Amino acid sequence: MSNRSISGDAVAGNAAPSSEARKPFGTEDWWAVAIGLLAIVVAYALFASGSSIKWLAVAPAKWSGIGQLAGDLGKHASGYVALFITFAAVFSVAIAALGLHVGRFLAGFLVIFVVSTIIFAAGAWVEASAYNLEPPLIALALGLFVSNLFTLPAWLAPALRVEFYIKVGIVLLGATLPLTLIVWQDRSRSDRQPSCRSSPSS
Repeated sequence: MSNRSISGDAVAGNAAPSSEARKPFGTEDWWAVAIGLLAIVVAYALFASGSSIKWLAVAPAKWSGIGQLAGDLGKHASGYVALFITFAAVFSVAIAALGLHVGRFLAGFLVIFVVSTIIFAAGAWVEASAYNLEPPLIALALGLFVSNLFTLPAWLAPALRVEFYIKVGIVLLGATLPLTLIVWQDRSRSDRQPSCRSSPSS
């Protein structure tokens, strides 16, 4: 696991790493693991209690007209706001612990969140599949276009933690299979219990 720290961006390249950056939670790797595991624990705890995080799982529905898209976004506006607040709060804890300016991060993260929503909305267009316009491809093309033709404002830089976001995603993706198997086994066990109880009487 890499010891590269997010806070290293604020330090000159020739400077020796500080003792703070060498601490486990002074690196983006450890915070990615911590955030991913926290999300998994919260999700499973809610599932075990009969609830879920479905109210946070918002994404643009398939649309064929701007009016249809606007209606869907308006209908789930509260979900998008809740999703932004959740992401912003969790990431801000990591940003603060790494010694970065939280206010500047939040300003840039709002832009990142809005742009990401627009990209997912573009990918939900009914004609997008005909052109293979998946959200990752749209994001890649947009990133290449912007980075080669424009100079991004300095205030946006604190939120452009691409590796950090990817690492959190990898942790969540890596936990998807074992967590799904655990849930599936629990459901299978509960489904078999009534039949096991009824077998002696038969």
